[in-house]
Amino acid sequence: EYWTEEKRRERGEKLKKSAGNKGIFWALLIFVGIPIPGTGAWTGTLAASILDIDFKTSILAISLGVVLAGIIMSIGSKIVSNFGWIGVLIIVLVILAIIGIYFLNKKLNSNKKVNK
Repeated sequence: EYWTEEKRRERGEKLKKSAGNKGIFWALLIFVGIPIPGTGAWTGTLAASILDIDFKTSILAISLGVVLAGIIMSIGSKIVSNFGWIGVLIIVLVILAIIGIYFLNKKLNSNKKVNK
């Protein structure tokens, strides 16, 4: 057994302990479902293989992620075709709003934990 396989197995087990099976499922689904270069079914399959995620979980997460990416791209292309550059601006603002809400929620939750 090579040292890379040992490291991979250790990191995979560490991730499984910290995230749990549901966390790994959602992380893989979102990773595949975000339509940017370098993410997708091929890379998701590679990640599932490296992390030793069981077959059923990885196939379901990757399949749903591909469907999610298709939905996102369909909606995005429809918005851009209907509204042109204003549609691009709308998409960028929605993405920034989602990221802002995520970090705001994360900050509020960390403040609640500190106050307890």
